Amino acid sequence: MIEFAIVGVAALAILVWVVAPMLRGARVARRSPAPPAAIDRKTTALSAIVDLEEERALGKLAPPDFETLRANYEAEALAALRELTTIAAAPQPSDEELEAEIAEMRASLACPRCGLPLGAASTCSQCDA
Repeated sequence: MIEFAIVGVAALAILVWVVAPMLRGARVARRSPAPPAAIDRKTTALSAIVDLEEERALGKLAPPDFETLRANYEAEALAALRELTTIAAAPQPSDEELEAEIAEMRASLACPRCGLPLGAASTCSQCDA
């Protein structure tokens, strides 16, 4: 019977340890290679240009209107590409910086006295720190 209690407490502690960071939310800003908005704007503008060319070929769009709309969509696509290029050229953190960030996060999730994971509790179950 005591074995079941120990296994149950251990399972609960592991569950709390895994779920607690999700409930707290991210403390570290997520690094995204490119914001979805810039990718969406680029894709939308390029698709619109293809659609304009099809409509012009079918005779549904007058040449002056085509040129005006195409220039607008090209400008939007170029702006999105410039934003994506700027993001890609931004310096990425080194492995050492990432390791330091991970170590800091682990330290914040552990008891300062004994080092055991705190989980959702604010005090350590081992040493009451």
